[in-house]
Order: sequence, then structure tokens, then C-alpha cells
Amino acid sequence: MDYIWLILSIIGLSISSDYLVINSQKIAAKCRLSSTTFGALIVGPATSLPELVVSIEAMTRPLPDIVFGNALGSVIANTSLILATSLLLVPSIVIQRQTIVWQLFDVLTLALCFVLSQTNWLLSLLLLLVYGLRAYGSSRLEHDLKPVKSTENLWLLLGVFLLALAVLLFSSELLIDSCRSIAIEWGVSDLVIGLSIVALGTSLPELATNLSSIKHGDYQLAIGNIMGSNTVCLLVIAPIVGWWGQFPIPMINLTRDIPIILVLNAAVLLHTYLHWKSIVPMLLIVLYAAYQLLLYLY
Repeated sequence: MDYIWLILSIIGLSISSDYLVINSQKIAAKCRLSSTTFGALIVGPATSLPELVVSIEAMTRPLPDIVFGNALGSVIANTSLILATSLLLVPSIVIQRQTIVWQLFDVLTLALCFVLSQTNWLLSLLLLLVYGLRAYGSSRLEHDLKPVKSTENLWLLLGVFLLALAVLLFSSELLIDSCRSIAIEWGVSDLVIGLSIVALGTSLPELATNLSSIKHGDYQLAIGNIMGSNTVCLLVIAPIVGWWGQFPIPMINLTRDIPIILVLNAAVLLHTYLHWKSIVPMLLIVLYAAYQLLLYLY
């Protein structure tokens, strides 16, 4: 039965993400926002809601390892698998170097906080404030795309956007539940489940949204979606454990997962300098496959 729910959830993700992207473009035009900014501020955080919901659910038990694994694993999946797929499908996609630099800032900020302290409410509040400042800064960068005029009713667009988002989240939850059931049958640990099955499952909304963005020719919305989602995972979802008390950070997250995220972002930064645009995306996919293999072998 879990495999049937898995198939149905993927269908729901595909259909809802299509409507989400179409209405995102129109709302961005109405609000005089570029697609990149709208993707980073609205679509990215919206498609990160599955990670947030799963993390809150995990902490009610409490299972902090699933939260850490889910947040960091989602960033790894977004930066390698999903971004690489987008770049292979459309090699002409432009990634601004400033965007990658800010992403590296997010990773290093989280790593520094984790090294200096256990998770607690003060650390969570500090990183939430950093996220607020990042979001405010992004909203002021309106130099990338010229908005397209739209004559449709804004409230109708918002209604369809929220309905599509609700279906997207429901499909994501269905997907997560089926993936977790299958993973438990395989007998793997909470941290490995979080870093692999749950992380990939909660990242599928980003993948579906990106594929739909590419289908409709809005490449910058795809980039904004990935980077916005990563920022939420690093500065909001990973530290969410602190709101439930003090928990030790798994050392493996500091010595393996965060360095891998830094390497992936460095590779994306290198991509912006290369003329052969297929080299880095293929490398990212190989790194993701090797990382998943490493999780289950060691």
C-alpha cells in the first residue's frame, strides 16, 4: 500500500507544482517583483513547508536527529540533484555569483553557531533574526528581471496559488509518510532516514516546482526557489530543535554533512566561471549519488 501512496503523491506534486509556478509568475508581475526575488521570498519558503512540518512533527516525539538530517539533507539534495537537473535541462540558466556567496554565508553561519553552542532557544532566535535580515536584503534586490504585466485579478491568483500550495503540501506529506514507512522496513537509523529518504521526499516539491518553472520558461524562478529553500533549511529548520530545549549536535553533521554542503556550493560557484556548462551539473549528480551510497555503507 505504501508504494501506491508513493505513486499518488508524485502525481499530486506534479499537477500542483504546475499551477503553483503559473500563478507565481502572475503574482510576481502584479506585485512588481522579479521572478528570482519572488522565488526566494515566497516560493522557496513555501516549498520548504514540508521540511518544516516534518521537523516539528519529529520534535514532538522528540527526534532531533531526523530534524538535523532532514534540513541538511534537503540542502544537499537541492544544491546537487535538483539544481544539477535544472542546469542540465537548460545550460543557459544564469546563476549570480552573489547568490552563491550568500548561500556560503548561510552555511558558515549555521556551522559556527553549531560549533560554539548546543541547540537552544537563543541560538534558534539568533538564526531566525539572520534569516529575517537575509529576506529583507533579498526584497531590495530588484535588478534581475523585468516584471511582465498581468491583467488578472490578484485575489483570484492568490486563491489558486494557496490551493495549489495546499495540494503540494498534502502530496508531500503523503510522500513523506510512505517513504518513512518503506525506510523503516529497511531498518536504517533516524539520521540516515532524515538525510536520505525524508530529505529527498521533502525536496520533491522544489524539484517539481523547478521542472514546472523550466517548462514555462521562468528559469530565474527555479534558481530563486532552490536558494530560498536552502536558506530556510539552514537558518530556520535546522535550528528549530532549540525551541524544544538543549540537544547535542551530531558530530557527523559537522564533520561530514556541512563540509559536503560547502563543497557543493563551491562547485556551483565554479560553474559560473566555466564555459562548458555540463561539467559541474554532472559532477553534482555524481557527488549526490556517492553521498547517498556513503550513508548506507558507513
